[in-house]
Amino acid sequence: MKKGLALLLALLLALLSITSLAEGAMETEAATLPAVGDVVHGFEVLELRDFPLIRGTVVHF
Repeated sequence: MKKGLALLLALLLALLSITSLAEGAMETEAATLPAVGDVVHGFEVLELRDFPLIRGTVVHF
């Protein structure tokens, strides 16, 4: 019983740390996205869209 509870707690802590790391990465990434009209390596940014399936942003060039 104690081993099962310890395993459950370890999995919960791992899941929480992965989630918080992913959220921090998304905040950092959002600050580096180009704006509409910017030219990146010869490609013009036409549109930015939210992509909720992966909690990200799509950049349409």
